[in-house]
Amino acid sequence: MNITYRLADKQDIPFLTDLRIKLDHYTCLRDGLNLENEEQLRENIRNTLSEDLNKSIFFYIALDEGNIIACGGLVILKVLPYHLIPSGIKGYITSVYTEEQYRRLGLQKNIIEGLLELAKEKNCNRVELDALNPHAIKLYETFGFQKKDNKFYLQI
Repeated sequence: MNITYRLADKQDIPFLTDLRIKLDHYTCLRDGLNLENEEQLRENIRNTLSEDLNKSIFFYIALDEGNIIACGGLVILKVLPYHLIPSGIKGYITSVYTEEQYRRLGLQKNIIEGLLELAKEKNCNRVELDALNPHAIKLYETFGFQKKDNKFYLQI
């Protein structure tokens, strides 16, 4: 195993699309739902990433021998500034996924570190995410995320 990490670029869109669909299948299975209109969803994901990748949506990825095996996304959002977000910029971590055979190896720790560093570079005052997976929750808490309902927050 030779794991490397980097920001995703346009050439990675097909792989990111596949990983996002796998995550949706996992979530639907967990929630007892069926993934409807998968081809339309694939097209929407590709179109969104083609327009916004490395503009307002960023992905930090893990690769093994050049193959993407894990990812995590950061969406940069502009909001009306207030005391918790004086810059008016917050981040939202999304689409955190690791291929099954690579889970529990610490890949997401490195991906989250990369996303948080990027959030700082983008002047985010706050990073949010949603999580239900107990293993993921434990990881997010090690970074200082605090839970409120099903959302987690980190002031930067």
